[in-house]
Amino acid sequence: MDCGRAAYRSDANYYVWKGQYYAQVVASGTSEAFVQMAGTMARRVADFLADSGEPVWGLAALPQEGLVADSVRYFQVDALGLDFMRYTYTAEYRRGDGAVTAFVSRRDTADEARSVIGRYALYAEQYGKGAELTASGAVPLLVCDMKGGFDVVFQKGTLVGGILAVADRAEADRAAEDFWRALREE
Repeated sequence: MDCGRAAYRSDANYYVWKGQYYAQVVASGTSEAFVQMAGTMARRVADFLADSGEPVWGLAALPQEGLVADSVRYFQVDALGLDFMRYTYTAEYRRGDGAVTAFVSRRDTADEARSVIGRYALYAEQYGKGAELTASGAVPLLVCDMKGGFDVVFQKGTLVGGILAVADRAEADRAAEDFWRALREE
């Protein structure tokens, strides 16, 4: 479907992203008449919505190399099941023979980002086996042993990012450092 920044159809239902809006047209039937009617409505809705054309910060920040198609997710609140993780994007990345989950969250200031790192450390202490501050190359990392996998979290300016649930600690560190280097700041 050619409306908005992105759109798709499932049965007779249409889903459209344009500007800051995500619109759904949900049909009560699946006949060709419903498909046509819902498609017309979706185009009208898209024509009505404003779009500045500015890139979405999280989509612009995430590296494209190795990104698994259709894996990006956005969480306004409670990302990763954590009440302090807001405005967060997650994505899957191909890495060697496997894949890793990465995340990035933006804060207003570097101090706020640092505070999120501190809260993540407290979370790892409470629900995992603890957290350790290390440096992989020149990148300061918070390595969290989460009982069966390692979360590695970092700060890059006003961004908080990391890699989640990697079984091997050395691989988790390497993946986090690579993600840190490829992550684009505004």
